[in-house]
Amino acid sequence: MNNQIENFINYLLDTETTSEIVFIENIHKNNEFFQLQYLKDWEGMVLRKLQQVHRNGITVTLNNVSSDENFESETLDQDLISSSSEDEEEAEETKNEKSIPNGNAQHSSKTAELCVNIVRQCQRLLRVLYYCQQNYTHFVELYYLSIEQCLKSADDQIVTIVLKQIALHIFESINADSKYQRLIPYLPFHILSSSVPSIHQPILTVIQTLISTNKTETNTGSFLSNNIDILYPNSARFVDVRQEFRDTTSYFIDGDSLLLSIAHHTNINLDLYNGNTLHVIFIIERILLTLFHQSDQCNFTVVFFDCHYNLYRKEKSMLGLVRSCLIGHLSKNVDQYRSMKIKQFSSWLDDDYLKFGQEEKPMFLFHHDMSTFDKENDKLLSKETLENLFCMYRLFSNYHQYVIKCQLYLLNKLTLTETAVKCFQIQFNQKYPLELLNKIVNMLSPKLHMNGVQQPDWSKFEKLSQDISENDIRLFLYLKTIFYFNEENRDQRFVQLFSPLLILHVALLNRLSLTDRHLPSSIPSVTYSPTLAQSIVEFQ
Repeated sequence: MNNQIENFINYLLDTETTSEIVFIENIHKNNEFFQLQYLKDWEGMVLRKLQQVHRNGITVTLNNVSSDENFESETLDQDLISSSSEDEEEAEETKNEKSIPNGNAQHSSKTAELCVNIVRQCQRLLRVLYYCQQNYTHFVELYYLSIEQCLKSADDQIVTIVLKQIALHIFESINADSKYQRLIPYLPFHILSSSVPSIHQPILTVIQTLISTNKTETNTGSFLSNNIDILYPNSARFVDVRQEFRDTTSYFIDGDSLLLSIAHHTNINLDLYNGNTLHVIFIIERILLTLFHQSDQCNFTVVFFDCHYNLYRKEKSMLGLVRSCLIGHLSKNVDQYRSMKIKQFSSWLDDDYLKFGQEEKPMFLFHHDMSTFDKENDKLLSKETLENLFCMYRLFSNYHQYVIKCQLYLLNKLTLTETAVKCFQIQFNQKYPLELLNKIVNMLSPKLHMNGVQQPDWSKFEKLSQDISENDIRLFLYLKTIFYFNEENRDQRFVQLFSPLLILHVALLNRLSLTDRHLPSSIPSVTYSPTLAQSIVEFQ
């Protein structure tokens, strides 16, 4: 069993061949290796790995490890160059064995040590032990000993990895009193209080903030948007992915982030007299058409989530109307030509969406992560809204990588032509816990993110629109707007003035010619109240 555990650990730590998703799956799948009877084997393997993270060969010992199981201190270079004859015999015996019971890969112990980056190996080792101590109490001492020894490393990168692990542990435990209280005695306060290199200061600041801040403040959009990339970092690279867009059978496009990214286009100007709304629809259509031409078939689905819309719907009323218009326009195109697929869900945490994702098996998610918007000077959305959106889309991306199991491509800095698709691809280094993720999403978007909530039935409005206006989508949108105003309990006088104005506009569109529809902005012979004037401005 010692060889099996050694091969299992080496397989998990081999960042060259073991992907993040496979890493997580195997931790949960092979739980028989974490039983108390194998703790001695784990201690020996962990001690050996810990020796590799010290450039100067600091000796590591455990009180409950017998003398014949202790390993002599070695530097990294010595460990890679020389080995005992016993180790060589074991390596030869296991050369053709599978590295783990399910046969995912074949590695010898020596090969695994040679090909794995030491820093990333240390990171994964701490993650394995973190999982173990969460689920098996006999791993607690080994986990904290590993943190203590890694903090002594002369490599700043390894110290950074350890500090991030500490910050993550505090953050995930802060809502569970029993786990948090157990963690406090093991925190390296001597490190936090001493003078440290500037490279570690941002992470130490996060740790000190987590220790001194109450639970409510750590779950705010502001705190998460500023620290989520430290707690759950991701890597990005700019890639040419035209082949993926062309050859895949299915991928998802997030409709809300696509709309918001286009709404921030320099020529849209939604902040001035509600901007060029028709141009928003046109640009989105052109993007979707260009994506369609990559494979000459509709291999994508545009998905809208009300939990995303709920974050910005009160910021700019025109964005809500444009969103409804876009969904209606795309849905009508689906009904007539079947050239596009569109879906709308209350939340991406709903069971319906999870089932849909499992059926479609998208190769990747195409979305904007809100990281390129200027939070301080944005003219469309407030700083708080942008922080919440940024945090939401970080969680959204992480969920899709680990639960939907698809790759992540960004609309940010997109290069899109008929013959080229170049964009950023991101990959997270760690999965966000689902329980904590549910809490944060409920906190950010509390109204619409509730399983089983009865959403308004718009079918009666659609039927009424068809009967009255010959299937004119504008009447449906106007009726929906009136219903929205009533649901929001807006000023009653405003609703009384605004609702007839919408209905009158539909009647004029149906009865008047284009020439007769023009209404000057100021008519000298007509005088109306300031409230009605404001309603007309907002309506226009």
